Amino acid sequence: MQNNYYFLRHLIPELKQRLIGLKLTEAFSQDKDELMLCFTPSRGTKSRYKEVYIKAAVYPRFSCLHVSDSFSRAKRNSVSLLESVYDSTVLEVIHYQNERCFSLNFGNGFTLLFKLFGSRSNIILFENQNPVFLFN
Repeated sequence: MQNNYYFLRHLIPELKQRLIGLKLTEAFSQDKDELMLCFTPSRGTKSRYKEVYIKAAVYPRFSCLHVSDSFSRAKRNSVSLLESVYDSTVLEVIHYQNERCFSLNFGNGFTLLFKLFGSRSNIILFENQNPVFLFN
């Protein structure tokens, strides 16, 4: 249910409200099929702003998104990803008509596409419309 067009049609406006104007400050994986994204207004002390975390789980049998305000990164078995996109501001969140995917467009030509296609779910990073990173 969470991977259909009609559910995403309600989720995307909420993501727009929470993410537009924030910067991607951290992206990492602690599990083979999970990607954690941390968005903040800027780098610095954490006491003055709220972070937004998106956990994208793209398992072969199940895929989902989890949005939260806090997350603790493990000290071991954690790999940093998407470092070229760090400190990029989210300009828009786009939901594609009749599709089970959406994208985060950043200010410096990067686009992060979330394809929620059941067993073929994936997250793809584009730089100037050229794919540069596939998560799965």
